[in-house]
Amino acid sequence: MARIKSTLEIALERAEALGSSRKDLERAEQEEMEGKARGWLLELKEKRAEASELEDRLEPLPADRRPVMRRMLLRAALEAINPAGGNEVVFDLWRRLAPAELKRRIESVQPLLDLGRQAIRDLVAKVLAEARAELAQAGISGSAVEPNVWVLPGFSDRLLDVEKEQSRRLQSFRRNLDAALD
Repeated sequence: MARIKSTLEIALERAEALGSSRKDLERAEQEEMEGKARGWLLELKEKRAEASELEDRLEPLPADRRPVMRRMLLRAALEAINPAGGNEVVFDLWRRLAPAELKRRIESVQPLLDLGRQAIRDLVAKVLAEARAELAQAGISGSAVEPNVWVLPGFSDRLLDVEKEQSRRLQSFRRNLDAALD
């Protein structure tokens, strides 16, 4: 025989159902805002918008959503930091939107990026010197002899190691700054 549910059990089930749909609604809203933040950042990077325009776009948002969208924009900007350079847009956005105590911290990533690029230049110089020495030992020399580092055995693996280390440092920086946003 079927069990008869009490009014309380029915009410609790309905509340639970509403709660989960409320969670789904909040999750969908969060995803929508994250997508909007990434889209705004893309417009900025593609020079279809200025950082001041993004600030203006925050104004019509409900007061409780402005700080959330600001954090999402800053997080999207953190993820957009390119180790190869060209981060002026990201830094400008941080200078405009970040809380005062975090504005200085974003500037500390530049020496980190410079260090990574210098490590790659040093690796290329070292591999070229090694290759030239090997060629000289084989009796091959001259001003027209220039080894191609990309085809030298082991260069790709060594470069990958340097890039992994740079990526690890950058991820650590991002995590620290991201945690400070909350």
